[in-house]
Amino acid sequence: MLTAILATPSSWRAGVVTALANSWLVGLAALLGATTLAAGLILRRKASPTRSSSVAAEPPTGQLRPLPSWTIPAGGFLVIAVIGISGFWFRSTLSGSSLDIAQAKVQIEATRTALSVGAGAAGALALLLALRRQQLAERSQQAIEYDAGEKRVTELYVKAAEQLGSDKAPVRLAGLYALERVAQDNPAQRQSISEVICAYLRMPYTPPPRKRANVNHTAQNALDKELSTDGENGEEGEKYARSYEERQVRLAAQRILARHLKAPRIGRAASIYWGEIRLDLTEATLVDADFQGCHLYNVDFRRTEFIGSQSFAKATFHGVARFEEARFVGTTWFGDASFQSAWFDDCQFLGVVRFDNSVFDVHAWFDSARFEGSTDFTRVEFNGSTKFDSATFKGHASFREAVTGENFEGDLPQGWHVDEVRRKIIKDIFSGEDS
Repeated sequence: MLTAILATPSSWRAGVVTALANSWLVGLAALLGATTLAAGLILRRKASPTRSSSVAAEPPTGQLRPLPSWTIPAGGFLVIAVIGISGFWFRSTLSGSSLDIAQAKVQIEATRTALSVGAGAAGALALLLALRRQQLAERSQQAIEYDAGEKRVTELYVKAAEQLGSDKAPVRLAGLYALERVAQDNPAQRQSISEVICAYLRMPYTPPPRKRANVNHTAQNALDKELSTDGENGEEGEKYARSYEERQVRLAAQRILARHLKAPRIGRAASIYWGEIRLDLTEATLVDADFQGCHLYNVDFRRTEFIGSQSFAKATFHGVARFEEARFVGTTWFGDASFQSAWFDDCQFLGVVRFDNSVFDVHAWFDSARFEGSTDFTRVEFNGSTKFDSATFKGHASFREAVTGENFEGDLPQGWHVDEVRRKIIKDIFSGEDS
């Protein structure tokens, strides 16, 4: 490039220099305009908000530093320097005039032009200060909106929690759905609201009489109607009605948790999924719990009473799933479930339980577990440490095509009712030998 410049005629180079010298003010203005445009684009990119599923106000990001005390004197000195340099430049450039009067007029015009340039510099500083004031005003408004939003969320949260303590079932239901709405609109509150719902489910509860295994829905509905009408004027009928209403409230609470623990899929909005929510349902009473397809993180079901039909089919248990001393009254499905570490020590399965096609990656501990009904471990993968020490099976048990790792412990329990053709394979599985 330097070679090309030197190769051009000297007259051309002189003409270019003269043109630049005569139009330097226009070039300076163009440079300032381009700099301002670039700064505006950078500020716009930094200020562009990120999309969020929450409709709640967001807190101000970052912190504006106060202007140093020397900023204003430095700005005044800069303006004076610009005026002085501009005046000196104009006067030295136009000092070659031959007439005194003309020279005086030229100097006056040069001084006026310098003052105009200084005024422009002062205007630029004033514009920066106005931008600063605008930023402070916007951040103050954002902080006010955030505080108002937090206050509103707190009021809704407290009011909904108070509704859960009402003695009327419709009011408790309204409180649950209010909490769900608050959590849906405020992701930061989802874990705490889930803990409130779990705490409600941990409250003592005695379910109403339910149907037995051989009673159909029609007979159960007739039983419900009979109990509610025969004792409608008595204490038993009132007690049954309260228990039945509480059952509906608990079902709603369980459905709220399950609804927001299912990961997004095709046709399902991603905003419904609440993410890594930990459930603490220790010593809770769950009725017909349906967590099918849910993602459960470090769940705690120790000493939990499961009544009715329970479904954890196709559920994914992240971390540790604790079911020690839990009691399952009814049919339970864990089919196609995925576990990392599952502890079922001292569990009681009083009905049918199915673990078919489930996977245990790290731990599968069933020490002292009791299986009263039919048990299905067909095609289960025990990939980690597995224990069935002192486990008892009183019903039919199937371990067909089960896959076990090297860390499998346990003896063949007494009292199994299994097909004779599969007895040796099951015994080999529990003894850790190759079949």
